[in-house]
Amino acid sequence: TNAMLRWLWPKPPLAAREKAWVETRMHWLADQLGIDRMLDSKVTLPTAEFFPGEYDGTAEDAQRLQAAICRFLQTDADLHLEVPDAVCSGGEAGATGHRCQSGQRRRCPDTATLIATIAQKASCAILQRKGLTERKKAELEPLAELLTVFLGMGVFTANTAIDRRILPGRMSSYALSLFAWMREDVNPAWASYLRLDVQAGFRAGLRYLRRSGDSMFQTATVRRSFGALSVNEVSRQLETGTPSVKIAALWELAEQGSAASIAVPLVVEFLHAKQPDIRAEAAVTLGHIGVNDTESIQRLTDALHDGEEGVRAAAAAALGTLRPQAPLAVPFLADALADRSPRVVRQVARALCQFGSDADEATHGLFQALRAALVACDDVTADCLTTALHAIT
Repeated sequence: TNAMLRWLWPKPPLAAREKAWVETRMHWLADQLGIDRMLDSKVTLPTAEFFPGEYDGTAEDAQRLQAAICRFLQTDADLHLEVPDAVCSGGEAGATGHRCQSGQRRRCPDTATLIATIAQKASCAILQRKGLTERKKAELEPLAELLTVFLGMGVFTANTAIDRRILPGRMSSYALSLFAWMREDVNPAWASYLRLDVQAGFRAGLRYLRRSGDSMFQTATVRRSFGALSVNEVSRQLETGTPSVKIAALWELAEQGSAASIAVPLVVEFLHAKQPDIRAEAAVTLGHIGVNDTESIQRLTDALHDGEEGVRAAAAAALGTLRPQAPLAVPFLADALADRSPRVVRQVARALCQFGSDADEATHGLFQALRAALVACDDVTADCLTTALHAIT
């Protein structure tokens, strides 16, 4: 019976980590701006109603677009936005070009891409005024992309996601699904303006949400402050939630740091979870919480032999973070320098940097890995390894 129920359960539209990120960040935006801002926003469309007149690619046209977009986003129209709206090119330019300082013409991107870019940059400015934490600053660009969806300009940013490469199109499509679902818009007319691939992802996401209700961003919980759960409540989510809920719970425990130390035994168990994303996040979380017991350290060193490179890299990073509590990890990290994955080798090297001269026994392995990186012309890995050698010797 359980197997049949699992077969009938709709398939999530995104991988667990991506789904968790979109839902938790949409919730965070609701905390910052108020959910009513999203519910009351008017969806901006590529029609004359929103953008009247012709766009010929002049600087005046770009300023006119910026003023309109800032009005839709309810922010200042005099923002000084660094928008890469054109590239210089020699020769004769057509009617879509305007002159730059060099006297050459500049070819502007298509209007939809320029609108999406201006909207994303304006959203960055909105977020920067909120006094972001260091973690949120590192996510500024994708958060701003998500904010365009939250404020009703997601049709433009989702349609041009492939060209601008800030958020994958599948994540933008799912964010639009959440937007429509929260507004109880079963068949929104604006969906017809989406590119066919974006529209397919949007409808798949909306169908999943309607059938399963599986979302951390929904009417029942959105007015509760993001991150307000106690360690015990988060631990319960970790034990009983869907994969995306478990990943979000691990993120929350990591945010709480040493205050979540009571949850360490539970997090350690997730180093053997079925899903690689959960195993990797469990390792990262242990690094943020901090552990000093031998069993936890041993489980992390065991994870250096995991079949997924992402898990091995996360385990190495955690062991580096735990340097004061994990001097016995050096031999295991030294062995991991022989890993076939450059990503893992780089993370191991960064971890060994944290041990300084205490990692002297890893020197031979670092030289061997450096030789292999130089032979492969892998400059990025070679740089990490020489940095580690310098820190140790």
